Amino acid sequence: MKRKIYHALIYFILRTLYATYRLRFTGLENLKKAQEEHPQGSVIFALWHEHFLAGIFSIKIFKPCAMVSPSKDGEIVARFVKKLGYTVARGSSSRGGKDAKNDAITALDKGTIAAITVDGPKGPRNKAKPGIVNLSKISGAPIIPISPITEVPKVFEKSWDQNKFPKPFSKIVLRFGEAVYVPQDAEGETFDKLRDKLDDQLIQTEKVAEGDFKDWKSLPRSPGPGF
Repeated sequence: MKRKIYHALIYFILRTLYATYRLRFTGLENLKKAQEEHPQGSVIFALWHEHFLAGIFSIKIFKPCAMVSPSKDGEIVARFVKKLGYTVARGSSSRGGKDAKNDAITALDKGTIAAITVDGPKGPRNKAKPGIVNLSKISGAPIIPISPITEVPKVFEKSWDQNKFPKPFSKIVLRFGEAVYVPQDAEGETFDKLRDKLDDQLIQTEKVAEGDFKDWKSLPRSPGPGF
């Protein structure tokens, strides 16, 4: 009973916060192009763990399948995102990864977007783990680096990821970067280079997103028809 009350309280607080956020989208041409490359229009959203809360709110309109850690903290996240319309694949690089991968592949085959914090659940910070590249290789879905940037976040500098928490009434820009395509025969050095490319694309996408605030008034409030 106490756990249910605790989860309900967290959900209420986060939903209340979400109602105050102001969101804009940019780089939508990159998303559209990548979706056209997959038969079901599926893509895999990749983001840094430090932006996971802004990310949860920013991409909920897509009703994605989120890969969530099987830890106790992950249980809180899983319950919350399900209430927002997500589906969930439970697993991480250290536990339950195979089941989570299979669930994500099933979702992608049905045309659902998948979403992964690529350096989670415990780092190292800003270094993608190989799982997302392998998922793209098997499913054929392109990887879209995304950066949900908060204009003036609260930064938790002592956390491993230096988590950036969007304050109430924050402006958030969600930028879609250029896709990373993983061929089904990618192995060894080629695989590692694609993983490094994803790191570079995420860093570049974040830098561009930070500059998008100057065009705030002209940025679209939604990703367009169909969402």
